Amino acid sequence: RFHLVIDALKQLPQLGNRGAYLYQRMSDKLVEHKQYIRKYGMTCSSLMDTRIDNLAGHDRSVSPDTPQEEVDRVVSEVVAEYADYMDVIKGWWIQDEPIEARFEILSKIVKAFRKYSPDKTTMINLFPVYADSSVFG
Repeated sequence: RFHLVIDALKQLPQLGNRGAYLYQRMSDKLVEHKQYIRKYGMTCSSLMDTRIDNLAGHDRSVSPDTPQEEVDRVVSEVVAEYADYMDVIKGWWIQDEPIEARFEILSKIVKAFRKYSPDKTTMINLFPVYADSSVFG
């Protein structure tokens, strides 16, 4: 959620000092969040990053045709941001019960995580009637 505010502020330079103040507060909140993770650990649901959720099509603007290079860019940013916390991150939560139309983009996301965070698992809660393993590569 802090990333969303920061991303919005980057699009609103007309806010001037007010925007800069909020940008700094959100950046500080990200640091606090990471310190909390370091101190208390994480639960599975905490592993979800909104950028991955959006990439997976939660915001309905992402197409299965999103190039692998764009998926790689987003995933590599997420992995890099959490690099100092890999000892407490056990895996990456991708999505809960996706619809079949998202399977192609999800396979690209999993492929990117395997590239940038190969020692961590990726998790998608998927009912077995939705797809067989061949869909995910």
